[in-house]
Amino acid sequence: MKARFYLSSKLNSDGRATILLFLSSHSKRVTVSTGNVIKPTNWNYNSQKARGGTIEASSLNNQLINFGTKAINILTNLVETNHPNINDEFKRRLKENDVIVYKHIQNAISGSSGTFIEFIEKYITTCSKSKTTLKEYSGIQKILKKFQSTFFKKQLSFEVIDFEFYDLFIKFCEKQDYSLNTIGRHIKSIKTLMGIAEANEIHTNSKYRNKRFKKPIEESFSIHLNEDEISNLYNFPILNNSTFERVRDLFVAACWLGVRISDLFAITENHIFENKISFRVKKTGEYLDLPIHPTVREIIKKYKGSLPPKISEQKFNQIIKEVAKLAGFNTKISYSITKGGKLVETVASKYNLISAHTARRSFATNMYVRGIPVQIIMSVTGHSTERSFRTYIKSNRFDAVKNLNEIFNF
Repeated sequence: MKARFYLSSKLNSDGRATILLFLSSHSKRVTVSTGNVIKPTNWNYNSQKARGGTIEASSLNNQLINFGTKAINILTNLVETNHPNINDEFKRRLKENDVIVYKHIQNAISGSSGTFIEFIEKYITTCSKSKTTLKEYSGIQKILKKFQSTFFKKQLSFEVIDFEFYDLFIKFCEKQDYSLNTIGRHIKSIKTLMGIAEANEIHTNSKYRNKRFKKPIEESFSIHLNEDEISNLYNFPILNNSTFERVRDLFVAACWLGVRISDLFAITENHIFENKISFRVKKTGEYLDLPIHPTVREIIKKYKGSLPPKISEQKFNQIIKEVAKLAGFNTKISYSITKGGKLVETVASKYNLISAHTARRSFATNMYVRGIPVQIIMSVTGHSTERSFRTYIKSNRFDAVKNLNEIFNF
């Protein structure tokens, strides 16, 4: 089953059309509004998503993916249980699961003074986003409150989110000693939330969509472990600490599976077959089949047919650093970031830079170095475009070193 998105033929007063979702399964067909609107000129009819690489387009496309995933899960359950009234029950469960949230937002905010901060608070309590997203939105709400009271010193209505606000907010964040990419994430959240509010006709201020209102960004520093390092970590003897050993084994398995940590933690023995691991990806709702690397097979055998027991991601990140330190990942690494508006040089031991996400990046990078076609790697890592994948693994660096080595060794 695949989610398909279309535009309604009717336009609202702003010339926007409602985005509709169509699903079909075993001769059962349902169509429902996603609650999102868009101008037809901004819609790609072939790919069935918003055009362009703007934050607003990406945010809308992510919303549609999440909406489609939840809708697929609901319809699949109804078909499998042979429900007698699928259409009505499908729409009822969508509302019950708070997939369509926008009317609730408008009702919740009506009667208030309608400030941007109040909208964020209402949206957080109404929408059905992931815990990570809700944490981001709650974080930007707190930051905006502090900015409003100590720096801006006037109420943050929707109308004041303009270029003056943008410049002052950047200065405020720099004074808080935030890194450039942290500031960029805050700007992205502001743009996303302004877009949601505008799409639901809560305001008409479009200045946040101007190119000048851009998300600051710099290339982030990250590491990966090569195949020898992964092997050394796996073979390092961990004595008398079963928790350290489980986290290490789970991390190594992730290095050969390449999936997001949320999907890794969701894999159970029911997803593991003789030659593959098969499961549904949380983010996209698509099924993914992964071949079992010999090391992963050893780990599954060690834990009697399953992967090691999961642990909280926070605890996982803490322990894998300690394990890497014990295993001798002590190389000093120098990198720089823009923090508080200034370039700051930092030196850290390699073990301190290792986290759960290092495993997925290691898989992607090592497969690329091996010469595996990019599209095949992307089918595992879940990157939607080759450009985003190449940026993720910083392929230009590997390609430059490889080409220059060939020249120097000629």
